[in-house]
Amino acid sequence: MRTLPMQRIGFAEGCRSHASPIWRVPEDIISTIFLINLPDVFEEGEPGMSSKHSAVAASHVCRDWRRLVLNTPLFWSSLHLRIPGFGEGKSVEDTVKRFGSELEKCKGVVATWLLRSGSCPLKLRVDSPYVPQYCIRAHSQLHTVLIDLIYASAYRWKHIRFNFFLRTAHMLRLLEIAPKDVPLIETIHAELYPLQGYDTSAILDKGLFRAPSLRVLHLNPWRDILARELKGLVWTSVTDLHVDTVTKRALGPVAFDDSDTPFTSSHQVLELLRAFPNLVRGSFYLEWEDEHTYAKADTPVVTLRHLKALTLEGYPPCRGFASRLLLPSLRTLEIRSDLSRELEWPISRMGSGLVELIEHCGEDLDSLTIWQESLDKDALGHCLTYLPNLEKLRILETKHDLVFGFFGSCGFAQTKDIYLLDRLSQRFQSPGSLIDEALYLPKLQVLEICLHNCSGDHIEKAFVAFIIARRKCFDSGMGCIRDVHVTLHRRGNVDIVQELQDVDAGANFDNFVLRITAPKGS
Repeated sequence: MRTLPMQRIGFAEGCRSHASPIWRVPEDIISTIFLINLPDVFEEGEPGMSSKHSAVAASHVCRDWRRLVLNTPLFWSSLHLRIPGFGEGKSVEDTVKRFGSELEKCKGVVATWLLRSGSCPLKLRVDSPYVPQYCIRAHSQLHTVLIDLIYASAYRWKHIRFNFFLRTAHMLRLLEIAPKDVPLIETIHAELYPLQGYDTSAILDKGLFRAPSLRVLHLNPWRDILARELKGLVWTSVTDLHVDTVTKRALGPVAFDDSDTPFTSSHQVLELLRAFPNLVRGSFYLEWEDEHTYAKADTPVVTLRHLKALTLEGYPPCRGFASRLLLPSLRTLEIRSDLSRELEWPISRMGSGLVELIEHCGEDLDSLTIWQESLDKDALGHCLTYLPNLEKLRILETKHDLVFGFFGSCGFAQTKDIYLLDRLSQRFQSPGSLIDEALYLPKLQVLEICLHNCSGDHIEKAFVAFIIARRKCFDSGMGCIRDVHVTLHRRGNVDIVQELQDVDAGANFDNFVLRITAPKGS
């Protein structure tokens, strides 16, 4: 008798849940919500093919949702396969056993995911850390079956990312697949580490990288790929190329010494650009080159008529690099430092490769990103006169603190910041004119900048004066800044917002956005 009231309560709760508005939402709306919340397998930290995956979690809520999820192939069309790496067994036998057990689980999960995805195009990511050869030999058949499962779905690959060591011929087979067998591929992210016994010097010439529909190519290649001669090789379908020869992922307990670190010179970047004539966006890592290095005189000019955005990371290009490029459509240029390592960045002065690049391309640019310390004061002022159409300027701060031994004192940075703000607040004498009539960066609308306040309130006053000067141009529209994001290295005594609110100098602040970031407690 005591259980009867509890049963009635349970029945009432069940009725209440079925009356919830969620049950009146059409299935197509629920499916759309689920699809929006699916993890991106290309991003770090997502759950992969596990019980934490949103599709799996949703299928465990109720019978109706489970039916919906299992009957919607799109929920299962993104696969992130993590092939087990080096285990932590107490002995070799234990390590081999653990590896085989994990491999068996992977095989079952991959088979289930592929079956549920039906005939949908696939977004596939395969991660495989370093695995001892004795583990591979002990479970070679099981490892082969797993790779074969992936290989068999190649006709459905659309976006793929491979991060692994080329330990077996079967893994190399994933790269050597015939182009006709991967007709849907549009995106390839390849971060690959060849080990002894495999010739990968011509890996870009064949197979996967020659897919007919390939549009986006991200390479974190090894030395052999970029060391070989690229003349005669052309990829006409690729519009986005990103080559990062430094970043190495934590794939296992294998140390890479300096001799194994790949290298990309300015000359190699020119050869890469030549091989991809229809690029729209390109990103490359540049290693250090001596300031006396000059682009090879016999290097033909590279013409890229469709390139709109170019990013150079690491170090600035060598002298003469810009003169070897013809980029009539370039609108966005980013020069970034390598924030993953402590570097002694060479400050670019007049005549440097970076200054030449801005002189060469500046007139057509509408967006420029540079590191805060990349140009000295004179070079910075010089470059400002070559950017008449620039609408967005980003001057980023390195994540490292000021390298005092190389850049000088904090006061050096503050002096240059004030110099930049003063220049952007005034007009300069344009060529052929006897009066100061041309505004520095006359079309500037968006500014992102880091300012160093080392003493006093000089930097804040210069910043306020800059905003007032630019907002006075509101009626004409020319040079009227509309969006400013400033990062203060240290907050001073001046309240910038209050100063702007109190000012009465004819400045119009309608449709103006100001964001200030400052260290906590400063």
